[in-house]
Amino acid sequence: MIKNLLFGLLAAIALLMIYIFVLLSKDSWIENDLIIEIKKNSSTSAIIDSLNQHGYLKPSAVFAPIIKIYSIFSGKYIQSGYYRFPADTISNYTFLKGLFSRKFVYSVDVTLVEGMGIAQFADILEKKLEINKKEFLRLSKSDTLLKKYQIRQKSCEGYLAPNTYRFMFRHNSKDILIRLLEEADKNWKTLFSAKSKKIGKTKSEILTMASIIEAEAVLKEELPRIAGVYYNRLQRNMRLEADPTVQFAVGSKHKLTKTDLETVNPYNTYVFSGLPPGPINNPGIKAIEAALSPEEHNYIFFVAAGDGSHNFSVNYQEHLANVVKYRNR
Repeated sequence: MIKNLLFGLLAAIALLMIYIFVLLSKDSWIENDLIIEIKKNSSTSAIIDSLNQHGYLKPSAVFAPIIKIYSIFSGKYIQSGYYRFPADTISNYTFLKGLFSRKFVYSVDVTLVEGMGIAQFADILEKKLEINKKEFLRLSKSDTLLKKYQIRQKSCEGYLAPNTYRFMFRHNSKDILIRLLEEADKNWKTLFSAKSKKIGKTKSEILTMASIIEAEAVLKEELPRIAGVYYNRLQRNMRLEADPTVQFAVGSKHKLTKTDLETVNPYNTYVFSGLPPGPINNPGIKAIEAALSPEEHNYIFFVAAGDGSHNFSVNYQEHLANVVKYRNR
């Protein structure tokens, strides 16, 4: 009798294992890329139910216990976020494995270029990740974040690190902003802080100067020379008269007019002497290096040469001649 019961139990277990194996091996065809959101703190049942709607992991009565048991013994859990499954034939096993390994997490590479402002960063992040642009810009002025990262300006402008990042689709705006701040903060502490203290300049002064020369330069090799021009002007008590600061002051990109140059705004370096109150964009590493180590020379003027480079001059007469050359070109 006991042998019969034992045999029956083993046979039932064997049949169950075969049944589970068949279910795991079952293929489903995804005609188009499938994007599924698993919300934060979702229960296993809720996750299974949402996947069932797309034909995966059925029946839930079998797969829910499998997921729970696997999570207990492996210590791995299905994390919240967006998952992207490519158009293909995928088995339930591959589907399940991809959930736990995060192979199918919907992540996007986002490139934020040197010299871009926060508003441009927000535009790119909104387009690539579908984040809330207004929320991102609001957070960039958060008193809490400004205090935490010791930013004495009214926003995080200049304190975000341009780079190529990988973010989860529709990632939290605050987490994205913090990552950009952390990257910039790490760069400053490891690459620039010591030199800044050595030459007696504050972080704000260096980042502000770096943002101006970043906006002026087309060729990276000219960054130190342009930095030298602006430092020469400051040493001679000249106004910087940097066009990008006026563009920042008037808030739009267009050919500057006489009225623009006369705009009374603390960021307008045609009207106010010295550096503006803060950075006008988010400079890259090369621009910050140039602000810390400008080229030593006697140039105080420069004008575009028409090919991305600039012509530099030591006096106004030379400068006017270079301007004529540029206009003729």
